[in-house]
Amino acid sequence: MNYAYVELGLQEVPDEISVVVGFTGCPIHCSGCHSKELWDESYGKQMTMERMENILYKYKGKCSCFCAMGGEWSPNELIQYFKMARSMGYKTALYTGLNWIAQDVFEHLNYLKIGPYIESLGGLSDKTTNQRMFRIENGAMLDITNEFWKEVV
Repeated sequence: MNYAYVELGLQEVPDEISVVVGFTGCPIHCSGCHSKELWDESYGKQMTMERMENILYKYKGKCSCFCAMGGEWSPNELIQYFKMARSMGYKTALYTGLNWIAQDVFEHLNYLKIGPYIESLGGLSDKTTNQRMFRIENGAMLDITNEFWKEVV
């Protein structure tokens, strides 16, 4: 599995500073997608366990969450990255355009964003969005989508 970028994220997961990795090969191709570079599976560099370990060590103590942008199309690899991140003290998050993910991936998450981007409904910051962000606690999914909504003063 390849990745297009590694970034620090302050808004992807509420109350977390995240190491965000954009994995390439997304088969969904949402109209209006803001990350079209993630569609081409050959784009970017190959992610390896050693490379992921180096990334996570670099930000250990500075970031609290590892957030995967996609990657659910390679569940075995993704699960290994989540296990590694958790073993290093990170929480884990997945952003997917799917409406659900496999149980074996779900079991390794603290946060899950689901739903394809539908331009007319907007993203997580829009109250009309079809997308949902969940905090996962003891297997229960708590909808925290409203934490992305800005109040108009």
